[in-house]
Amino acid sequence: MKKHKKDDMPDGFIRNPMRQIEDELKAILPVVEQVRELHRKGRYGFDICPQNIVMSPKGAVLRVKNIQLNAGGTIAPCPELAAPEWYTGGDVGPWSDVYAVSAMVYHAITGRKLPPSFERSPGETLFDGLVQKYQSLADAISGGVELDISKRIPSLDMLFVQIQSCLIKITPAPAAAKHGAKTEKSQASFISDAAHERLRRKKRIVLWSVVLGVLLLGGAWLVNAVNYTQAVSHVESGAYEKAQRSLKGVFAFYGDAKQLSLYTEAGMRLKDGEYEAASRLFFELGNYRNASEMVSETAYRHAQYLMQKGSYSEAEALLDTIFDYKDAAQMRTEIAYLNACAYMDAGLYVSALEVFKTINSYNDTPVRIDEAKLKLYELALSAMKAGDTETAASRFEAIPGYEQSDVYAIGCSLLIRAQSGDAFTQEDYHAFLRLADITDLTPYLTCDTLITHYLCGSWQDEKENLFIMDSNGGIQYNLPGIDGGTYMFKDGILYMSPKDSAETPMFGFSCIDLNTVALYCYEDGMTYNMTRQ
Repeated sequence: MKKHKKDDMPDGFIRNPMRQIEDELKAILPVVEQVRELHRKGRYGFDICPQNIVMSPKGAVLRVKNIQLNAGGTIAPCPELAAPEWYTGGDVGPWSDVYAVSAMVYHAITGRKLPPSFERSPGETLFDGLVQKYQSLADAISGGVELDISKRIPSLDMLFVQIQSCLIKITPAPAAAKHGAKTEKSQASFISDAAHERLRRKKRIVLWSVVLGVLLLGGAWLVNAVNYTQAVSHVESGAYEKAQRSLKGVFAFYGDAKQLSLYTEAGMRLKDGEYEAASRLFFELGNYRNASEMVSETAYRHAQYLMQKGSYSEAEALLDTIFDYKDAAQMRTEIAYLNACAYMDAGLYVSALEVFKTINSYNDTPVRIDEAKLKLYELALSAMKAGDTETAASRFEAIPGYEQSDVYAIGCSLLIRAQSGDAFTQEDYHAFLRLADITDLTPYLTCDTLITHYLCGSWQDEKENLFIMDSNGGIQYNLPGIDGGTYMFKDGILYMSPKDSAETPMFGFSCIDLNTVALYCYEDGMTYNMTRQ
């Protein structure tokens, strides 16, 4: 048998042209398809190795008697083909089967078994002296046997694509027919029957991807690309249902098909009014396409829907998250206006006025502001007349500068002081009297300083009995049986006493109105109804 020189083959590869095991790959392809189908059903973690592959009339079959869902910890896989998670207790999944298949391909193209995963180190060199022509294939296999799951090729589908892409690049074009026989003869003489048998045992899974590559190049891949292009076009036009249909003809591992599918699902959810689901999906896509903008668009449409329902607070909360997106600011203003109008209808004029002031130039807001102020003014006057001083004060204070609100607000504070018994000056008393035209002040004449200011002056009854007080403590009267030149008030009682004598309570009194008082004399039990002179 004619021997080939070592230089005839790529460095790092055993001497066997890939075409010689193509028939074996056709036989083993059913195993790979079998495992991929099981992956689609959620089953994975198989002991994929030559010893567990048997031939049947229909082709190669993986014995599955030891297969467990999610591994179950019952399989003892071949050490050279077992992913590290089998030994570390990590998550076993489709990526574990990717490791096993990649390890078998590594054995086939290098003639060396991959060291057990527990003996390997991250970043180790797997392919020594490999010529540049085959580097992409080496990179693909290295990705399949990564120790770190997060860096490993995650699925057989993706491994399929990467290997077949590499092989398309490195497989030479067919020679002319006249050279074909010579080439095949040369290749046949290159390897002994024993070596060929050894390759049948060790390399039966290496290049099933060649077969797949041929099929893809024969039309499947072209259809895949066309469907993907159509899906992208439909997404860009907002026809998400059509995009989803087109994506059914696209491999899940093709380009960004997985993200595109998620994007179309989010778009359909948005179109169907499932705003929360759509927002969540768009958010998961991060910076893919315009997903971040679509998060804002989803919030915008959701807010529009809530406004139509009258759920203004919820709509406003959503609009606050998208700031000046489209006309979000205008929508917030409209919500504020509608809320203020609702407050007006409910009689909550203070709240309505506060909101209207924030949107002073919107719609008929100036007119509504005047309406709210008038309502508050009328209600404040009514509350003051009813003796509800605190309510009146809060309403007057809410409309400063409107009509007599400032004056009445001060007056209300005086009424509150009078109710608490605080001392009054003469100036305070005069301000207090200015409220007499809108409310009865006599119920407030209870504290001593107010009583003093109230009684100062000249009083006379129908019998011309006189009672005169000044603001300096002096008193004059012609009431019978009473003697005294000075006075003082204590707890609403008028005490009178002659000079240098003990104070004696002399009069009790009640204010009938600001100009009429009833004096009760403790000395003779008489009551004198007197009017201001």
